[in-house]
Amino acid sequence: MNMGFGFVRIQTTHSERSDVYRTLKRFNEVHEVHDFFNELFVKVYADDLDHLGDTLYKKIKSTPGVLSTKTYTTKDLHEA
Repeated sequence: MNMGFGFVRIQTTHSERSDVYRTLKRFNEVHEVHDFFNELFVKVYADDLDHLGDTLYKKIKSTPGVLSTKTYTTKDLHEA
């Protein structure tokens, strides 16, 4: 099975950005977290779009302090 990855742009509350950053780093699917001004950019590896969706909704979006997300996927995930 081929793995693909997606990038997730995350807006957080200012007061909880550091906590969100640390929490995201603990998820197995998250391989990079970058803090750009008012947003976090995360590189997430997944087996397919369903796996990415589960990670996004069950882990990332349920993290306290996450206000909104925008996800960008690679072609590999659409062909899995």
